[in-house]
This record gives sequence, structure tokens and C-alpha cells, in this order.
Amino acid sequence: MFNMRSAFSFARGILNALGMRIIAAAFVITFMAAGLADGGAVIDAYAAGGGAVKIIYAGAEAEKARLLAAVDAFCRDTERMTQKMSGQVGQHEAEILSGHIAMLSDPFLRAQLEEKVEQGSVAEQAVDEVCAFYEELFSQADDELVRQRAADVRDIRNRLLGLLLHVKP
Repeated sequence: MFNMRSAFSFARGILNALGMRIIAAAFVITFMAAGLADGGAVIDAYAAGGGAVKIIYAGAEAEKARLLAAVDAFCRDTERMTQKMSGQVGQHEAEILSGHIAMLSDPFLRAQLEEKVEQGSVAEQAVDEVCAFYEELFSQADDELVRQRAADVRDIRNRLLGLLLHVKP
């Protein structure tokens, strides 16, 4: 079930992470015949400097579709960036971006994202929480190469959130 209080806290955290600050927010909850659990919610967050973000919860299936669409867009955009970088900057830098696609294509990570959505999270919250888990996990590793994956997860998180919220991270 969608929780409005946690959604507002989440929205504030996401906007802060993207360099925005909530100055006003409006909440609209729609009730359906089956009750609130089947209804939707809209969070309009207005940020200092004129930016605005709308987070809409319209049920688990709609959130899952938004999440998968953002993941697909991320992979397409990253593949284009990889090809461009390969020719301009070099293969090593392009391989870093290919690693982002590989990470996001991991079936276990995707299952975790979808599970969060099925439990009532908006797609943005699922991305934020799952990526935060992996960022923390990688950053505590003994191996330097594994610790560097934390930065990759942070990049993935920020770009996915940008796609979901229609803002540039």
C-alpha cells in the first residue's frame, strides 16, 4: 500500500540528491471503489529556482511499466554514449559505460527493483533504495576495484532517477 508520509520524505530526499529543494508540495489522493490501496496519489514538488517534479503512484503495474521503460531508455542511451566515447575518448572509458548496462541487466538487481514496486514503492523509490543498498555494499569492500563499483552504482542511480523524473541529474 502506498504510504503518503514516506513518499513525501522520499521525494524530498530525491530532490536533494539531484540538487533541488522542495519549497512547496501538493498531494492529491484519488480513491477508487476498492479503497485507497487501489487508488493513486500524486506528489507535486516545487523546487527553489522554478524546477518542479511530479511523482505519481498509480499502482504496482503502472510503476513497474515506468521502471522498465526507464531501464530500457537508460540502456539505449548508454549504448549510444558507449559507441560515441569509443571513437572519441577510447575503449577503456567506453567499457565503463558498458559495465553500467551489464549491472542494470543483472536479473537479481532487476528482480529487487520489481519487488520494491510490487510492495508499494514508486519506481523512483525502488531505484533509490536498491541502488543505495549496492552502493553501500560495494563501498565497504576490501578490494579497490569492487569499491569503485560504488561510484558506478551512484551514476546508474542518478541517471535512472533523472529519466524517471524528467530532470537532468
